[in-house]
Amino acid sequence: GVGLSFDSAFAADYTLDQTFCNTMGGSWSGSICTLDQNYTLSAGDEMAIPTDTTLIINAEFNNEGKIFNDWDFIINNNGNIINNGEITNNFVIVNNDTIDNNGLIINTATIYNNSVINNDGTINNDGTINNDDTINNDGDISNYQKIKNDGEINNNNNGYIDNHDNLINNNQIINNGAIYNLGTTINEGTIDNDGTLENTNTINNL
Repeated sequence: GVGLSFDSAFAADYTLDQTFCNTMGGSWSGSICTLDQNYTLSAGDEMAIPTDTTLIINAEFNNEGKIFNDWDFIINNNGNIINNGEITNNFVIVNNDTIDNNGLIINTATIYNNSVINNDGTINNDGTINNDDTINNDGDISNYQKIKNDGEINNNNNGYIDNHDNLINNNQIINNGAIYNLGTTINEGTIDNDGTLENTNTINNL
């Protein structure tokens, strides 16, 4: 689409500023765009959330394209991200409602999950995922840094989790799929395994 230029390592079709916030039907205040109505980022389109800019989702955001987040991306109560494309997080994503991932999420920084993540696609974690509620996994989760679980991770029949670094479980992991531990798993909670659990490194069961 016809978009705005953004001086970064990539060229995005759209950069989140007051103009594009208004185009989406959002409201702009300071450096914060609040979206209270549904919006779809079309396939082939790209959106950059630049440094010092915050996007707050209070409705349904359907991503068919690519989102590059370099600051704060917040999904509030009654908000929903449906990702059929690609999201790259280089700063902070806070989920207070629902993320439905059918595409690819690349995390190089921090994701705070305070509600529900339904994964039917792929999550590649090179940063930190703090889960305080529920992750339902029917896809692939690859962890190369840290996943800290204080809620519940349901790894369902088609779910695949491979841990290459640190998986810290302080509550409950229910596994009906496959978990491969190539790094370190620290368990201070419960792991209920009715699937495959293979360890080639360290599991510390506290």
